[in-house]
Amino acid sequence: MIWTTMLFGTLLIALGLCGCFGAGEVGWTSLIPALIPAALGVLLLASGLLAFKQAFRKSAMHAAVFLALLGLVGTAHAFWQLVLREPGLVVQSVTAILCGVFLWLAIRSFLEARRQRPGPEQPPAESGPDKRGP
Repeated sequence: MIWTTMLFGTLLIALGLCGCFGAGEVGWTSLIPALIPAALGVLLLASGLLAFKQAFRKSAMHAAVFLALLGLVGTAHAFWQLVLREPGLVVQSVTAILCGVFLWLAIRSFLEARRQRPGPEQPPAESGPDKRGP
């Protein structure tokens, strides 16, 4: 999941830079929304790098999932207003899709890790009649 986090962080950085330089406009009103995916990507990439250290892995992966959830919630409105003539909405829609896919993969990975985790030792169940009596 670490490499997946770093891949999605890199994709979001590239999306933000493409949105920033591909928009053609150089005003702050078009620059800031285009850089939001890049900022989210930098934070995801930092979480992925931090997760290489075993002591921080669980916290870093949970932080990455939280960032993806924030990215999905923050950009999902653009997905419903998908107007292809505005580059800002396209960038936000693609951000919502990337964050949603990452969130789905992370939740699937967390559930798989929970299934593989050894449970507490349970004493063997006694078979036969109860020895205490009536």
